Amino acid sequence: MTACSDAREKMQMFQNFAGCDMIAGTIAVYCAVGARCGAGIKRGSILALGETPERISTFPFDCLGEPVYPVLLQLHLRHLGFPAAQREPIRRFARFSGDRLLFGKGEILVAAPEPTSRT
Repeated sequence: MTACSDAREKMQMFQNFAGCDMIAGTIAVYCAVGARCGAGIKRGSILALGETPERISTFPFDCLGEPVYPVLLQLHLRHLGFPAAQREPIRRFARFSGDRLLFGKGEILVAAPEPTSRT
């Protein structure tokens, strides 16, 4: 096994299992996440800022909105010099609450497209 293929496997595992069994906290993910993302989450938030994740059956859609703290977190990460955070902050999110198999107090915030203005 080469170092490159080992790194790919680790990245794929992270994408599939990001936030699994998380007790509390926030994870900002700037890449795609898989269908098991957030499985077993008790409390906490996962910000999916990259590609739209696969649908997770135990995380039903809750609402669409513009929460403040993800924007502040993105600006802080930009200030710290994180390369992925150098773009304009995402302001609009679809909220999926879960994991419904547990308490349902966690959330996955998925970047949502800005609405187009009608003129």
